[in-house]
Amino acid sequence: MQRTGPSTASTTLADNRRLVLDVLRTAGPLTRSEIGDASGLSPSATARITSALEAERLIAREKLPSAGGRPAWRYRFTAEGRYLAGLRVQGDGCRAALLTWDETVVARAEVLLDPAAATGSELLTATHRCLARIIAEGVGLGASPVAIGVAVPSIVEPDGTVRAGAEVPWDGVRLGAELSAATDLPVLVENDANALAFSELVPGNGTASLAGLILGHGLGAGIISEGHLLRGARASAGEIGYLLTSRDALGQEPAEIGDLERRIQVAAAGVPGSVSSAPARLWRLLGEPRAASAVAEMLDYLAMAIASLVVVLDPERVVIGDIPPEHAARLGDELEHRLGGLSMGPGMIAPARRGADAVAIGAALLAAELVDLQSL
Repeated sequence: MQRTGPSTASTTLADNRRLVLDVLRTAGPLTRSEIGDASGLSPSATARITSALEAERLIAREKLPSAGGRPAWRYRFTAEGRYLAGLRVQGDGCRAALLTWDETVVARAEVLLDPAAATGSELLTATHRCLARIIAEGVGLGASPVAIGVAVPSIVEPDGTVRAGAEVPWDGVRLGAELSAATDLPVLVENDANALAFSELVPGNGTASLAGLILGHGLGAGIISEGHLLRGARASAGEIGYLLTSRDALGQEPAEIGDLERRIQVAAAGVPGSVSSAPARLWRLLGEPRAASAVAEMLDYLAMAIASLVVVLDPERVVIGDIPPEHAARLGDELEHRLGGLSMGPGMIAPARRGADAVAIGAALLAAELVDLQSL
């Protein structure tokens, strides 16, 4: 493990306390000896700090299987009684989850609108109301959340300003600053596909590279490289809807949507009853004869997008969000069949592990990085 460095005699016990908490958050459950190796703290200092943190319910311990001699304990970060909140904004409103630091969802809230009629102003109001409801859920359980993460289907600037997106009609909305001012809490705003990808990381499991795809109003990918979220120079990494699918896409005038998304829209246009503004939802019609041709075309394009990600990034796996359980196996099989030539093993394409909560959970976990652990 990499040493992060203990405090010196001239610094405070609080610094070492924060150091132990950070080690456990990032590395997962560890023994006292492993905590000492990772932090550089002495055995006596590690023992004092872990005992104090356990008494404050910030960490918990579990007994390891006995190998003879004194029992060994492993410690994990819990922050019991402290909550995070994650919001997901979409064209039909806002959904929120309240969760513990080990990702257990303890409450949910939502404020929904008519997606065909909702204005940008109404969506902003719905987001404020949804946030107020999830904070109230936390208060009802004994504590307000200590950080708020908000996922949006748009490009997001580092300061939390939302740029233009096809699904949510916001452009230049300073969402992070506005919500933080309304709640006096740290707020992080992130692209929804990035939040999905981040929700797949599990402390201590060694995941280094993955891609998370969202098939909603359009196509978006979140990319984890070497354990870190890749946002790109202009915060637009993963906008795979703009991938070019053929030579005739070259030299065209700039459009509101990318070539890949346009191709899928064209495929969707001929399906009676399909949602033309959200062609990627065609896969929900998997198995219906009236949509067989359009779904097959959409899956072909999606497979090509995944192939591009796999060739460039070499991820351990590709996860796809918002898949109803009844379609998950079929969708995975269809894509793996198309991508067999890339030597993608069974299960490399899989639904998000946290299901419908994945995006909100990812946003909350990203916001947790804003929290000074010493303040918990």
